[in-house]
Amino acid sequence: MDVWGRVEFIQVDTDRGTSHKRTMFNRAWERLPFGLAQPIDSREIPCPKSLAAMIEAAEILSEDFSFVRVDFYEIKASPLFGEITYYPGSGCERFDPPEFDRNIGHLWR
Repeated sequence: MDVWGRVEFIQVDTDRGTSHKRTMFNRAWERLPFGLAQPIDSREIPCPKSLAAMIEAAEILSEDFSFVRVDFYEIKASPLFGEITYYPGSGCERFDPPEFDRNIGHLWR
């Protein structure tokens, strides 16, 4: 399965300055049952109004890479590019539960 340039997961970080949390979604904005290196935020997280534009831009920017994290912020309902990260967490952050490391790793070719 070729997934280069396809958004598979959306990572939302909240409360970074106080009690950092991280919640994962799929591209349809459905909450996923795993976390990554931080506690999961149990609060409702509204879907960004510009999610479709964010996904489209992320897929264009990532089309030549087997893995890359493309960061966006939403300001006044418009996407704002943040950065591209090739090795988030230096590649050492752990999934919780751990079996998701293997599940997600199977997408990487």
